[in-house]
Amino acid sequence: MDVVWLKRDVRLHDHGPLAEICKSNNPFMVLYIYEPDQLAEHSVHGSHIHFVNEGLIEMDLKLAEYCGIFSDDHPTPTQAAPPQRDDDGGKEDGSLGGCVTQPSDSDYSGARFRALTVAYGEATAVLAALHRQRPVRRLLAHMETGHLASYARDRRVRRWCREGKEGEVEGGTGGVRFVEFNHSGVTRRLKSRDAFSTNLEAFLAAPQHPSAELLAGGAGG
Repeated sequence: MDVVWLKRDVRLHDHGPLAEICKSNNPFMVLYIYEPDQLAEHSVHGSHIHFVNEGLIEMDLKLAEYCGIFSDDHPTPTQAAPPQRDDDGGKEDGSLGGCVTQPSDSDYSGARFRALTVAYGEATAVLAALHRQRPVRRLLAHMETGHLASYARDRRVRRWCREGKEGEVEGGTGGVRFVEFNHSGVTRRLKSRDAFSTNLEAFLAAPQHPSAELLAGGAGG
């Protein structure tokens, strides 16, 4: 199956990974991961997580409305309630078997996702667990530009996709294609910055990706 990994881009419009799966008849999963190492970053505030929680719930409702996303050909999502982080930096989180979030005392504690799979854990551990349940062929995500922890995380994921292994996590992937989409005009891992202006101008001139409403006709059946 294909996995669309949302990272911080909880939106339906101009979303490269979602637009890409619209072109395919492959079974797919739309995944969001609450990652402890990313949540622990000093730049992460409770308001950020609150915003993501609201976005996930709205995105789930709209995707379910657009395409009745589940059929025998699509994975069943993990039911989960988003974790919360208070303004002092404390986090209410834990584990219910590796790949799910646990209920919190927040207003979202009753949230159950129909079209999204929401997980809690380190990214490669979550991906490996999903891969054991149903082989992942492509992982599609935006190319994130952020703090050092996100850069290190992406390197681990890239290695896992390439080798099927990260530390003690055995994915047995046999090779997962990691497809990254530029969504900011900034490109990571460039060998040279000489062409930055040219690349940026090309990015800004490119048309927006089609809306995810296309899922209703392209991927739901």
